[in-house]
Amino acid sequence: MRTFVGMLAALALAVGVLVPVTISADLQPAAAASAAEFDPGYIISDENFYAGSAMTEGEIQSFLNAKSNGCASGYTCLKDYRVNTYTRSADAMCSSYSGAGNESAARVIAKVATACGINPRVLLVTLEKEQGLVSTRIASTSKYDRAMGYACPDTADCDTAFFGFYNQVYKSAWQFKRYANPPGTNKTYTWYPVGATTNVAYHPNAACGSSPVRIRNAATAALYYYTPYQPNASALANLYGTGDACGAYGNRNFWRMYTDWFGSTVAPRYGSLDSATGVYKGIQIGGWSIDPATTASSYIWVNIDGQGGPYVANKPLGWFNTLFPGYGANHGFSETIPASVGDHEVCVYGTLGVLACKWVTVPYGNGSVDTATGTWGGVALTGWAVDHATTAPAYIWVNVDGVGGAHLAAGELPWINSYFPGAGSNHGFSVTVPAAPGPREVCVYGVYGTRSQLISCSNVVVPRGTGALDSVVPVTGGVVASGWSADYTSPASSFIWVNVDGVGGPFRTNTAKTWLPNLLPGIGVNNGFDVKVPAKKGAHQVCVYGAVSLLRCETVTVAKAADGHVDSIEAVAGGVRLRGWSVDLTTSAPSWLWVNFNGTGGPYKADAPLSWFDRYYPGSGPNHGFDITIPKPPGNYEVCVHGTEELLRCERVTVS
Repeated sequence: MRTFVGMLAALALAVGVLVPVTISADLQPAAAASAAEFDPGYIISDENFYAGSAMTEGEIQSFLNAKSNGCASGYTCLKDYRVNTYTRSADAMCSSYSGAGNESAARVIAKVATACGINPRVLLVTLEKEQGLVSTRIASTSKYDRAMGYACPDTADCDTAFFGFYNQVYKSAWQFKRYANPPGTNKTYTWYPVGATTNVAYHPNAACGSSPVRIRNAATAALYYYTPYQPNASALANLYGTGDACGAYGNRNFWRMYTDWFGSTVAPRYGSLDSATGVYKGIQIGGWSIDPATTASSYIWVNIDGQGGPYVANKPLGWFNTLFPGYGANHGFSETIPASVGDHEVCVYGTLGVLACKWVTVPYGNGSVDTATGTWGGVALTGWAVDHATTAPAYIWVNVDGVGGAHLAAGELPWINSYFPGAGSNHGFSVTVPAAPGPREVCVYGVYGTRSQLISCSNVVVPRGTGALDSVVPVTGGVVASGWSADYTSPASSFIWVNVDGVGGPFRTNTAKTWLPNLLPGIGVNNGFDVKVPAKKGAHQVCVYGAVSLLRCETVTVAKAADGHVDSIEAVAGGVRLRGWSVDLTTSAPSWLWVNFNGTGGPYKADAPLSWFDRYYPGSGPNHGFDITIPKPPGNYEVCVHGTEELLRCERVTVS
């Protein structure tokens, strides 16, 4: 690894790799490091080094925003840097990393820290000590390619196979874990054994010598594997500058920067800043602190951007006396401290020193998308947005698939002023944003002054149509389906599809619904339907589909699907004459009769025209009568006439 940190660009060119990073005016320490506290055998505790969740993505971004000195023209600083990442499988060192496009540097750092279990503060400090990337105004491609100094030995150029910001951050965190020889790996790294004393060099030049160091923990050993030199007396004597020709600064700068930015690398656990969160017009902090010299509740001091005051840590914590027997329970703190909107450094000090420093963003505004629903012509959105700098209504910006516009959030919501005292109540929104049918990504941003802040994104399907099946009623010969269906691509009228027992066909909407344009502006009135579908006698499943999808299925029972009447059965010369009518009401085609003589018979068509018939059964046509003479020899007969569904009549006759 590159064991000495590059300096500011001009110094690096002039002096070379053995020059310490000089801290800028904008990076002055929250708690200045003292060389007397540097222990080469215990540079950082394992608890701090392997705390993968020590900072959230938002806290990392706020930290980068605050530490940035601005970007020179033509360069992209770390706070604004984005990169496409790819997925890496889990192994003994790190859990899997899910790649994504256009990830911010803060997100990459947070995801790598979580995957590999390395404190994001360790990664931030390493980025600064290796390439000055946190603070530099000239963030060159070369710096990003070598961001963590991974695979950059002092005796050769960097290995280009590991170039790239994402590659550097991931591989360095992976390597930090590998140094501990975790389960599932070989015992490769053994020359800085934990708990033993080992000679550690001062400089790559062997003539500069070494001294014995008892390495007390795995994290300190990892730092020596990564950068195998300790600072000599001259490097420690000028903690923020340079020492003599044998000075080496990698591990010194790591310790100094971590202490300056985040507090002690090995602070004893006499307190903890468990949370620091930006809230409405302030910062909410929580944690605990004790003075080991007394059981009484102690005070903490809270600085926001270097200015602060005392608060008493006296909130009861049920678990506390178990962890610290005899001290009682009243050592917790939970405070909300007023602060302006924007990024702030929050440092909390206990009796024995700094507990932690965190970067927190007090929100410029807050908002919520309560509903996002695909509807006629677009996406209907409801929610609220509050700009904390004013009581006036805020705007929201809505993007549909990346394209959008502004909408005023001025609806009356009485509860808002209770939730955000002094903000007023006119901050609700209920808007329909135009969008074509199909799946859409909808992102809503709160616009707070000159800033926009993502509220939420959601995937919404804008329907091609909608509708309702109001009823399915069995009638003689079928079922009548009633309701409405609108196809947004055909506003005047549309089609439905009706299945009876899985078999069906299309029907055009044929009924005026005068109220429909009020429900769906732009849709015509003629999108109702009241259609009869033929169905045989018995139980049937009826399913009606609208323009896009199923409206509803219903099971109904048709009591009668055919009708008929035998007007007369009479014996005539040479046979039997039958007169009447018979109809299958599921079709307009002529139906068949079955005529039995003494139990034996055959089919006969009922197709004689009857002028009155279509008025009796509209849509059935006229051809359903019969007047037939069936030849029979002399004798006695029981004549039975069957229609489509049932026996119409039986009668005894004698053919002479």
